[in-house]
Amino acid sequence: MEIKIHTTSTIVHWPITEDPVLPAVRVGNSPLKGEGTVASPAGVQVVVLSGRNPSTVQLNRYYSLPAQRHWYLTYMDMWNTIAGDVKPVAADHSILIVATFGIHANMPPTDAAATLLRRAGAGQELTQWIENCQPGSQSGNPTMWIDHPLAYAFVGVFVNTSSAEKVSRSWNQAVTVDLDTIVPDLALAG
Repeated sequence: MEIKIHTTSTIVHWPITEDPVLPAVRVGNSPLKGEGTVASPAGVQVVVLSGRNPSTVQLNRYYSLPAQRHWYLTYMDMWNTIAGDVKPVAADHSILIVATFGIHANMPPTDAAATLLRRAGAGQELTQWIENCQPGSQSGNPTMWIDHPLAYAFVGVFVNTSSAEKVSRSWNQAVTVDLDTIVPDLALAG
């Protein structure tokens, strides 16, 4: 089964005038648009597919930060909500798809969210992101909301080492990630 992700993260000014640029997630030939209200240009799309029947979508939602000046007060709540929503549907061999959009490099997953990502096979890219950022550190420039964009895309299978991930970050310019991977049927069979 082929899974493709295209996502970007750009500079966002304060007050926010930029529209969200949502990830493009495709499973086979089917685009997967998330559910949920997108309150700002920064967030995450999370998809969980059944490992037994990958056409069964167990979760497909956009999570975004509130459009308030100090995102460092809320980004951990977003990641913890993601972890809370994913954990009950994260059965063995379920497929986890994560695509950030518009986020700052200093908005890494919380321990709870990182643990779920690692359980589904996240590795070096996630570790480098977490270890090479200053969690919650926001620009002191009052006209900037996101000035260090980061884009992260991940596809993994719970309790299986089959995964793919990619991250891109920059200072003061847009970044894009394209991830195209095949989840082998063997990884899903259990």
